[in-house]
Amino acid sequence: MSVSPSVLCLPTAQNTSSAHGDRNHLDNNQTINCTQTAQQTSSPANALRDYEKVMGPSQALPMGLSAIIVVMCPAGKMALGGGYVITGNFPPNTNIDEVRDAPTLANDGWQLQFLTTGSTQFQVVPFVTCARPS
Repeated sequence: MSVSPSVLCLPTAQNTSSAHGDRNHLDNNQTINCTQTAQQTSSPANALRDYEKVMGPSQALPMGLSAIIVVMCPAGKMALGGGYVITGNFPPNTNIDEVRDAPTLANDGWQLQFLTTGSTQFQVVPFVTCARPS
């Protein structure tokens, strides 16, 4: 994938001899004349391809226990980031402590670990954002 370059021209001086206004000129009528060029370059060798967000299945967090949840990227893709959504009511004196929210050791998925206290069960929907390195 190649990207066309974008050029933005901002007048920074009233004449072309300014240190900041080379080739930019703002005349008395406040008309901007701008001449700028850009050269298209190829994508870097380590560019990412096939970006996607993978949602894991909703999982119950057991009451008063620790739970580890892992969601994996499709084969050949690496994890760029991840997270979760918690659903359920939050009654008083209930805590959900996030112990781990990090990529897997092989960087091919996302792992979460929670510790809950209280008597209410919660559902967690994990996700990971993945891409294929070039």
